[in-house]
Amino acid sequence: MFKNKELKNLRKMNHLSQSEVAEKIGKSQQSYAFYETGRVTPDADTISKLADFFHVPVEYLFSNKLYTMEENSIVIYGRGSGPKKYKLTEKRLKAIQALLDDDNSSNDIDF
Repeated sequence: MFKNKELKNLRKMNHLSQSEVAEKIGKSQQSYAFYETGRVTPDADTISKLADFFHVPVEYLFSNKLYTMEENSIVIYGRGSGPKKYKLTEKRLKAIQALLDDDNSSNDIDF
């Protein structure tokens, strides 16, 4: 199922207007707004354009997962110019574990 709320989150994370995204994918602002509200589900070609534009795998638009795990690394999607790959060093693994152990944490991990 297409995650329309994640589409809106991606747009906001990248500080873009609906009109800006719509123009980049060749759609009207109204069509794009319908995608975000869930009134219309984009076709496969449009989903592919959205994924390319936001530098996320197509699967993200169906699962809302902002990362993928690879051997000894994590790839984070959806911010800026493309995916960022980070090697999972012992220090980073400890920082991640500390965040997971602290449910009240509002700290970011410093990669």
